[in-house]
Amino acid sequence: MKKYKIDFESFLQDKFMELNPQVLDDDLTDAFISWLTDVDIDDCISYGQEYAHFVKIKTINEIRDIVIEPIFNGQESDILYEQQKGK
Repeated sequence: MKKYKIDFESFLQDKFMELNPQVLDDDLTDAFISWLTDVDIDDCISYGQEYAHFVKIKTINEIRDIVIEPIFNGQESDILYEQQKGK
């Protein structure tokens, strides 16, 4: 089972690398911190909204992988067993 967890800071690091592909790995940490301190509030809100959408999509995918896929693959009895075991 895949886990799709990523925190907001990691999301922002990915966003930084997407926006600044020219930054070398050696300079990445310092450049990210500098970029982050200069992000204006409107961009920060936009990144937060984008992150929320990202988390929502990843959660939907995780639910699909855990619940829906096994049902279509004939594994619904495994799901019921896991639910009963957890009680």
